[in-house]
Amino acid sequence: MVFSRKISAEKRVKACFLKENTRFSLREIAPICHISKSSVARICHLSTTRTSLRTNSSSRKVGRPRKITERDGRALCHALERLRARGANIAVKNVVKESGSSL
Repeated sequence: MVFSRKISAEKRVKACFLKENTRFSLREIAPICHISKSSVARICHLSTTRTSLRTNSSSRKVGRPRKITERDGRALCHALERLRARGANIAVKNVVKESGSSL
């Protein structure tokens, strides 16, 4: 079921504070803040992911490393445009050869 009730900022801060600074479980925090335990879990999860995204976004890259550099990408685009001007049939091998890339 989708949550529909707005939870006040005070309750959100109180739930996050209790989770981070005490050894209370989600079940123990929920009655103290007068919200459900799933709401406590969602609030605490969002607060930790938002702060970690802010602090670690520039230092940690996620995903597969790129195979080509930006410069190689631009060279491939320019080569593709030159080959399109010459004719309609274009092969990948010709694009790479025309760009001078080392793929």
